[in-house]
Amino acid sequence: MPKPGDVYFHSQFKYQNGSIGRKLLIVLNKKERKSLCLSLKTTSQNERYKGAQKGCNPDKKVFFIPKEWQRFDVPTYVQLVPIYPIQLEELIRLGMYKVIEYKFTLTDDCLKQLLNCLKKHFRKDISDYFYQLIFK
Repeated sequence: MPKPGDVYFHSQFKYQNGSIGRKLLIVLNKKERKSLCLSLKTTSQNERYKGAQKGCNPDKKVFFIPKEWQRFDVPTYVQLVPIYPIQLEELIRLGMYKVIEYKFTLTDDCLKQLLNCLKKHFRKDISDYFYQLIFK
């Protein structure tokens, strides 16, 4: 079962506009839910995030992870909103291990800073249900 801080590669991620693409996701759930995995998507595209500093950047709605801090191949920006629920039943139906692949787990320090950033600056953007799953 995925745990907080796990980084997964999703080869058939469905974006809000309905398109399908490849995306790295970071798991947030603390509480186990057999059917739901909450995640944040990442990007290495830095055009929108010029000047971002390591860690929390609430004004840019991003958490910046320099390449040397974690095991990402390139500097990576974790987009803090929205939180994406992934239905595990859907992944199983699609063939989970063909669609999603575990890559690595963030260090405890990095995960703690990421969660603190969400809690401090983006509480209003997180539904009560998601908040309970992540922080309680």
